[in-house]
Amino acid sequence: MDNNNFDSKKVIQMVAIIGILCLFVGIATRIRQNGQKTLADYESPSKTNISESGTTATTPNDSDSDTDTDFNSNNENGIDSADNESDSSDSTNNNIASSNSNILSEMTQEEYDAFYYTDNSDGTSLLHLLYYNTSQELTTGLLECNSNEAYDLLLIFYKLYKNHYEFTSILPVGEFESEEAARAANNTYCLNGTISINPLYNPYIAYDGCVPILTPQNAYDYIDRSAAFPYKITDQDYAYVLFTEAGYYWGGYCNGYADYGAFRK
Repeated sequence: MDNNNFDSKKVIQMVAIIGILCLFVGIATRIRQNGQKTLADYESPSKTNISESGTTATTPNDSDSDTDTDFNSNNENGIDSADNESDSSDSTNNNIASSNSNILSEMTQEEYDAFYYTDNSDGTSLLHLLYYNTSQELTTGLLECNSNEAYDLLLIFYKLYKNHYEFTSILPVGEFESEEAARAANNTYCLNGTISINPLYNPYIAYDGCVPILTPQNAYDYIDRSAAFPYKITDQDYAYVLFTEAGYYWGGYCNGYADYGAFRK
């Protein structure tokens, strides 16, 4: 009997020791796995979507909203006065932020995924967005801007997209031979803190005596701002309203020259 009891105790002790060793091995493996990164962790940029910087984090709808407003009643890319989200006495920096919950409630999942920005190490951000081209075809765009303006611009271009505001293209200037080439192609871009919207139709104009100095140089047909032509920005244009509500100044009011497509804080 004593021998049997001794053998049973040894078996129990061995089982206990094996169990403890297995537990330590499992814990060590879990710690090692938690410290590892997969290739996807390095390849996926840190993205900021609309809800992640706004006042309200709301899950976007799975279906399209039917509440779009037509802003073409006053001019080519005009503004309906009923769309003003707050009166002029409100803080312009809060006008857009206060409407985030409304924006998010009408967003589809596809729109939510398409509108985001990534931050660069040099203090700039790259916006990914959707827009309608001059044939009203849905197109993807890229806008490089200062990081401290990225979220405001994301909201502005989302609103322009929802109202079918037209652009020829939205690409960084680096995709063209020069800034002049980007403007001549009517490309919308941001450079050194200035956003240029449809710059061929809204050129920079100064005068040397009676001689106009134009940028781009092929914008001669759009010098006369009293003439009617598409994509002309005035103080009744929807882009003008959105940018000025967000605290931007319009280049059309500059003294001694005018840059009709330019907005800058």
